[in-house]
Amino acid sequence: MSIPAEEGEAGSRSSEAELVAAVRTGNLEAYALLYRLHEAEALRCASRYSRSGADDLRAEAFARMLAAIRAGHGPRGPVLPYLRRTIRNTADTWRRRDKRVVPIGGADAFDACRADYDSEHMRAELAIAAQAFAALPDRWRAVIKYTVIDDAQSLESVRPLLGISAPAIASLAYRARERLREVYLQLHIQHIAKHECRPFAERLGAYTRGRISEVQRQCVSRHLSGCGPCADLFAMLERLNTTLVRNRCRPSRAPARRIR
Repeated sequence: MSIPAEEGEAGSRSSEAELVAAVRTGNLEAYALLYRLHEAEALRCASRYSRSGADDLRAEAFARMLAAIRAGHGPRGPVLPYLRRTIRNTADTWRRRDKRVVPIGGADAFDACRADYDSEHMRAELAIAAQAFAALPDRWRAVIKYTVIDDAQSLESVRPLLGISAPAIASLAYRARERLREVYLQLHIQHIAKHECRPFAERLGAYTRGRISEVQRQCVSRHLSGCGPCADLFAMLERLNTTLVRNRCRPSRAPARRIR
């Protein structure tokens, strides 16, 4: 589906309702067109809330809008106001999540702490990170490789390798990176003290990252308020969560190939 160029911006906006209706029927080409219409403005909007995480915030907003449209909800009129509200609400959700992080001192103290890490500890952390990466589905590993590890290739250059549209790649890359962080945190929990704690302890990675439903979040919160061992595990994961930075490793390149 396309919009004739001569209709101009007003024609594009007036046709957005048709595009949204097409997305509800499963037309991802219509969704890709909506993405291209608003990706630049969405990034500018996201940058007002988070400079370092604007790309992730934009990708999450588009992913939430797509999920809402497919569920029969989402925008009924112009898309951009809905997208801006979604960006704002997502940013607020992430800000509340980040407020739960346990302070660990100033930047100088943190840098000194990092400098004191011995090589054995670093090897253990790298092994956990590698294990988390290996636990991802092939397609998620591929999108992380192409968009993060391999010099952060542009979405257009990755598109023929993955065989999907640029907006789909942006959404997939965001979900893959977030899932990698979640699994990395969860893998630090090796021993669960009590059998009855397992259903809650196994959700702490997602709980720490704020990637859990409201019902589950309330259940885990109630359990943590009355369980010292699980509360200690959560505190450990919150400390680890503060150290998750976007460092890029650059292994030797392998020839690019299309992922099926």
